[in-house]
Amino acid sequence: MRILTIMDYSPQDANAILMCRVWLERIIACGRRDVEVLVLYNENRPNFVDAYRERIDIAIEQRPRLKKLGPHADYFLTFKLPAIANTPAPFIYIDADAYPLVSLEPLWSIRNDKPWIATIAQRVQSNPDTLGAPFVSAGVQIVSDSSFYSFDRIHEAFKADGYRLRYPGLDQAALTVFAQANGYDYTHPGFGTEWNSYAGISELKLEDGVWRGTTRGLAQNHPVYIHHYWCEKPWVTGCPMHQYFIEHLARLS
Repeated sequence: MRILTIMDYSPQDANAILMCRVWLERIIACGRRDVEVLVLYNENRPNFVDAYRERIDIAIEQRPRLKKLGPHADYFLTFKLPAIANTPAPFIYIDADAYPLVSLEPLWSIRNDKPWIATIAQRVQSNPDTLGAPFVSAGVQIVSDSSFYSFDRIHEAFKADGYRLRYPGLDQAALTVFAQANGYDYTHPGFGTEWNSYAGISELKLEDGVWRGTTRGLAQNHPVYIHHYWCEKPWVTGCPMHQYFIEHLARLS
């Protein structure tokens, strides 16, 4: 099992570094014994990752950043998207602010069903940006075919569309246009929003030493398997897991 993420935070950003360490703890807890983690960065090498080498197979790679993608200089377009899409498959990509709560084996087991699998972004009433046309949520993705999910192909489709930002999130806009241009259905019945659930509509509880999550306020609530802070970060919302690990990781340091 290969897990890909991006950690490119200033070493002075203590909250972000803690978030990344919590992410690594969750990958160790939820990955298989043979899990491999690849951490990508552009400017800020995540040196804290080295301390995890005895507990997990982990590598760190620096990747370049484009000056622009068309008229846009946004980090998500000029670094995140090409960094992910230029990585040899197969892999599961998980944002560093998305905390796994359960085994990731179900995601890995469906990797070969399609060349690229993602979820449609959740519709959240408190976030008007999510209430329009459906679009790709880029925070958790499964890629098995690098010849299909390639930066050149994604860029070609986005360029042909005039680099228009028709959906929230610039990388998500490019990916949604890419799927549309290819008539491609990126969804999978085994990969619903429970695997990429917005933290703002979810609750976490620690029960008998196990973190569990569920949505709240939806017409049909469901369990949460990956708890994703795709608006406010965990230290802003008072995430109980984040608070727990402030003490737990201090003991490990």
